[in-house]
Amino acid sequence: METASLIRILKLASPALHVRDFVPVLTHLCFTPSHVFAFNDKTAVVVEHETGLHCAVPGKVLLDIIGGCSAEIALEQKDAEVVIKDKGSTVRLPILQPETFVFDPEQFNDAVLLCTLTPEIVTALELAAGTSNEESIRANLTGVTFTPADDEYLCLYSTNNVTCTSILVPVKFKTKKGGHTGILSKDACELITKTYRDLGDECKGAQLLLGDGYAVAVLSPTVRVIAKLIVAEPADFDKIMDENSEGAEWTECPEALFEAAKRAAILTATDPEKVLSLEPQSGFLLVRAKGRLGEMETKIKAKGIVEGAQFSIDPDMLARAQPWAAEIGLGGRALLLRGALGDADMSIEYMIARRGG
Repeated sequence: METASLIRILKLASPALHVRDFVPVLTHLCFTPSHVFAFNDKTAVVVEHETGLHCAVPGKVLLDIIGGCSAEIALEQKDAEVVIKDKGSTVRLPILQPETFVFDPEQFNDAVLLCTLTPEIVTALELAAGTSNEESIRANLTGVTFTPADDEYLCLYSTNNVTCTSILVPVKFKTKKGGHTGILSKDACELITKTYRDLGDECKGAQLLLGDGYAVAVLSPTVRVIAKLIVAEPADFDKIMDENSEGAEWTECPEALFEAAKRAAILTATDPEKVLSLEPQSGFLLVRAKGRLGEMETKIKAKGIVEGAQFSIDPDMLARAQPWAAEIGLGGRALLLRGALGDADMSIEYMIARRGG
């Protein structure tokens, strides 16, 4: 068996390994006659591959051992162990039997096609996941919510309780409109986007499918990510965005604002809380930051900005919008940014809650 090929397959599946061993099989790489997979109780990465094994092997240990082997190795399952033979060396690892599996990759074949996973949609999913909660008292405020905006657009929403992101993605739907809404966990979104990036050109024609309570990202002919959907009624993100953007007047976003945010992030890097102070003046934004490592003040031209009360935001949350933000708006409760992602038809609106004076 070619070692490099096996390592690649195991590395594709391994991001879905659980970090804790409360349920031991969740920290194992599982082998069936036709698949290799890992499942962390929420999300699985499944790779079609025949190894001759039908058991579960401790994932990290197996990868560490094989990573130091020569170009060709032999794998053999014997009773309660798997034997790895590399030249004159033999390593034996304990295994779990198939009866301990808590996930069956063959059970998820009734999902229907939602849309094609283009590089633009994957980028949108990545951005939305980056501003999402992993956990929250309210389950519908975790992960990424997807819902149809109309018959040709899918809207992705996320929040981390300080920011709120809305991304409008052009999509040709393949299912009935009522079946499009759901919530993908942050973990699932990150696994889908990471695996998509790792596979590169193999992902041409990748698809996102929906089943009853789960989603399947078919990333290549041999690789799938299967994720449980979060069980919760989706939040009304449009209402949240509208309430916080009330009274906002949009104007061109000055590039200097992002450079100021980056400097502020550096100066406040060791502070318990990073704070960037903004004071709207007529045609200007007065930007200040004071941290343990130093302080800064700069006056930035911003056409259309009117005088208003000083408020504060997190500089890192502002800086992350630089690649796409074209317009800025000051709402009663939030700073708003909007722009386009790659394709002009894919738009993003991003809201950062004000911290007060």
